[in-house]
Amino acid sequence: FSRGDIQTQADDFGLWVSQGRVGAFFNYPDTRMGQMAMSRSPLPAQRWLHLGFTWDEKTITFFVDGKEDGESPVTGMGIPNKKGTKAWVGSNPPGGNEFYMGPIGSVVVYSRALAGIEVQQLYMGTRIKFR
Repeated sequence: FSRGDIQTQADDFGLWVSQGRVGAFFNYPDTRMGQMAMSRSPLPAQRWLHLGFTWDEKTITFFVDGKEDGESPVTGMGIPNKKGTKAWVGSNPPGGNEFYMGPIGSVVVYSRALAGIEVQQLYMGTRIKFR
């Protein structure tokens, strides 16, 4: 998932799964690949997962199935500043033409960071739909 603008070929933030972990980036292409953040734990294969991240001026916090799964400093990426106009689910035209070929149950973007308890409640309230 990413939010960006295909006209400028730029994203302000994105979330993806790569090499068995959740990744996040801000301000592509200004942010280099090495400045992207990754969750701590490997993801279980072959089952639905509830994935997400929140951020503030200093830290990105990852969540997997309603539980916190690591933090990374925002240093080097800055907080999102491009204010993209389009949301991309299952592909990332500004960043490349890589397409996700699996099912996606839902995507939700909030205008504020959720507290850990809110992420857990969201997971608990929706997990039956995707199990």
